[in-house]
Amino acid sequence: MYKVGVVADLSNNGSIHQSTFLKAVNDAKETLFKEKTDIEFVLENDFASFEGGQNAAQKLIDKNVDCVIGHFSSSAASGALPVYKNKNTPLFLPASTVVNLTQDYNNAFRICSNDKHLTSFIVDYFSRKNNKENLYLYRDNTIHASFLYDLLKERLSNVTELKLDEESEIKENVLYIGTYKSSVYFINELHLKDKYNCNIYFTDDALHPKLVIDTSNISNRIKIFGFDHPLNYKNASEICHRYFKRHQSFPNTYYLETYAGFEIINKLILLGKRLTISAINELSYKTVIGDFKFKKGESEVQHINMWYLENAQLKTILHDKETRFN
Repeated sequence: MYKVGVVADLSNNGSIHQSTFLKAVNDAKETLFKEKTDIEFVLENDFASFEGGQNAAQKLIDKNVDCVIGHFSSSAASGALPVYKNKNTPLFLPASTVVNLTQDYNNAFRICSNDKHLTSFIVDYFSRKNNKENLYLYRDNTIHASFLYDLLKERLSNVTELKLDEESEIKENVLYIGTYKSSVYFINELHLKDKYNCNIYFTDDALHPKLVIDTSNISNRIKIFGFDHPLNYKNASEICHRYFKRHQSFPNTYYLETYAGFEIINKLILLGKRLTISAINELSYKTVIGDFKFKKGESEVQHINMWYLENAQLKTILHDKETRFN
């Protein structure tokens, strides 16, 4: 019998990405594990916090799980990883992007792009604008925001006139790093203070269709640096169309990365492997996000794009055509 821990912020009114995570879990159960009777999934709530991650990890360890998938929040993953490390329990990260997680813990396996990939994309975007302009950099108090802020602060200072946490009137461009909720709060506060006269840039956690509704009183000057549209994942055509048939929309951010984690677990089980760090490192994987072998805990897949709000729709450019989340 295999026991797989499944953990994220599952609280009422928790993370905006909660339903995405649960859909990926349920879809994996119905497809990859439908006929399997030798696997048990154990759910825990990490409340997207450092302490919540610690507590959830200890509960899963006490239940003798073989591996864990989840901890969308880098804060929760940071709290959980030392607990898992004590038992050499592998953790698959579908959404936690802080670089240090895989550098500090050999039991962490990141499936998604990391903050260095995102930083390079953002720096390249502003470099291609070919003009020096003010960029005000803000963040919330999460671990993810802190790490990404420091990376961007170092790299962007060579590209733009960078101003950090300025209290004076904001002009030109603002890049805000934070959770979905804090991003929406930030931009609505700017609007209330009549300071919304600039271009607003968000990072990956703000990429969700609900952003259209939650910023409906604000003009179309929002752009998001985030994961690419699922149709741009070469191996994901079948699962995207199956998802669309069921939900009349395409999967949201982090869905494919979560599903890919279950594909990895399924391959290990099919081959009769124990779910161990060494077994995970041995194999190559064909997943919905691409084909890869873990290198120092990183999948090295990079699916990042620029999104923007226009006419009450969230869009990106895909194969020279506009593509949107429904």
